[in-house]
Amino acid sequence: MTKGWQGESSRHRLARYGIKTANPKSIKELKLKSNRLPIQIGIIVPSTNFDKKISKKEYNKRVLNEKTYFSELFGGNTAITEKGGYIATGDEKKDKILIEEEGTIVEANTTSEIYKKNKSKVANHIKKKQKDWKQETIGYSVEGNFYVYPKKSFIGSDKAKNIILE
Repeated sequence: MTKGWQGESSRHRLARYGIKTANPKSIKELKLKSNRLPIQIGIIVPSTNFDKKISKKEYNKRVLNEKTYFSELFGGNTAITEKGGYIATGDEKKDKILIEEEGTIVEANTTSEIYKKNKSKVANHIKKKQKDWKQETIGYSVEGNFYVYPKKSFIGSDKAKNIILE
């Protein structure tokens, strides 16, 4: 698990939209009795089976299932629908296909204890969804860091560190 400061995931999310935030040490916490949920974990739900678009009904069912799964494990979820794309290889290595699709990022925030208790369940869930959804890879995030399962040699470098959820 990467070390970070309080609010890192929110800061990361805002940075995606070019919004700069203050230094976290200069921000005073709210004086409310609250539960701190410092760990954020999420999965991207694709709207395709490989390069074939699925029906809106099937896509909505996938999203609902992930919202339910994350809520049952971690007590709640946040879902954000966006568009994204990537290059996939076709049947022959030289064939490259631009896959563009709608995707929903389903995330949950939790405590370290609950995360540790459930991380192997989530790892197995990600592996299962990659097969069920007929995806070359599945994107997921842990504490503001994005990962692609299974690991692909064309992504990253030897210096990149990967976390292991199991």
